[in-house]
Amino acid sequence: MDEPELIPPNFLGLPAETSAYAKARVVVLPVPFEATVSYGAGTRAGPDAILAASRQVETFDADLGCDLADAPIHTHPSVAPILSSPDAMTDRLAAVAGRLVADGKWVLALGGEHAITLGLVRAAAEKHGRLSILQLDAHLDLRDAYEGTPYSHASVMRRIVEDGHRTVHVGIRNACREEVEFAEAHGLPIFWASKFAGSDALLEAADALQSPVYVSVVVV
Repeated sequence: MDEPELIPPNFLGLPAETSAYAKARVVVLPVPFEATVSYGAGTRAGPDAILAASRQVETFDADLGCDLADAPIHTHPSVAPILSSPDAMTDRLAAVAGRLVADGKWVLALGGEHAITLGLVRAAAEKHGRLSILQLDAHLDLRDAYEGTPYSHASVMRRIVEDGHRTVHVGIRNACREEVEFAEAHGLPIFWASKFAGSDALLEAADALQSPVYVSVVVV
């Protein structure tokens, strides 16, 4: 009896002939970082959970008429976290992602907590310059510091603005006064979840962006 074919332990379980780094246009970068979370724990398990779930979906997209089994997507080894120093982790992630971007790859990072975004944005900016950051999130993450560190998940978008980038915040449910005042002072668009509905809102959010665009999606 033939042995069953094993599913490769990568994103979507893609075969070796399409998932090799040299051929890849997209690189999936797992970042199991969890150091500044302030409510629930478990973000370090996120990348493995997403990768495992991805291997259970159908790769064919009926709307686009294409099969992702043929897509040139490579899964990079996980970035080892530096739990004792969020700022050092930012530098490590910027270096790892920077090498991928320099090779012409599109980087799809899987976290991990939102603090990882700063290193990823810095890597993208090395090649693309000033960015617009589309942040899909429940919180602004614009605090100057939180729980003793300016590299907290709650401060990551503020560091990005200080780096010279424009942030556009969509789906926000709540924020502190400090964050709202900072956004107003810097002309950062906020699209509150309570008011965001319909095609007009989508167009307004899209119009607030300036190319090139970096997308940050936070699931809470």
